[in-house]
Amino acid sequence: MRTWIALGSITGLALFLTGCDAALAVAGAVAGSPNITVRLVNASPDFRVDGTLFYGDDQNVISEALVREFGTERTFDVGPGEVTSFSRDCSDLEVIFIDDADLRVTIGVSPDDSTRVFIDGIDFDCGDILVFTFSHDDVDIPTTLNLTFRTEQPSN
Repeated sequence: MRTWIALGSITGLALFLTGCDAALAVAGAVAGSPNITVRLVNASPDFRVDGTLFYGDDQNVISEALVREFGTERTFDVGPGEVTSFSRDCSDLEVIFIDDADLRVTIGVSPDDSTRVFIDGIDFDCGDILVFTFSHDDVDIPTTLNLTFRTEQPSN
């Protein structure tokens, strides 16, 4: 009960001092804001995938160069058949792209792929799970890496 009284008091004070948007932001911060989860799926049963992705907090910054310059860089390394994921607050992840993903086949053979910039409100929404899947043709030594993107709704 005290938590609700405190939340109501803080929200009321924020509303009084700064208006509705600030009050809603404070209430969201106290109650827990929704996140966006990024899931990296390596569908290869035999080879690692590593690379770099960038994400940013401004959905108006949609050029790869600007997201690289002003966004956050994250490297990844996903083993054969593995899945890895991370979550960020919706306000921190409004644009995302994979700059370089490499399928580590053997020395000298590392097929790669990248994506375009995906944008909040166009390609995904707050609360979505962003799934990047890495796959290749079913051959002994693959020469291409296929990278796909889809969104999923979280199960409640």
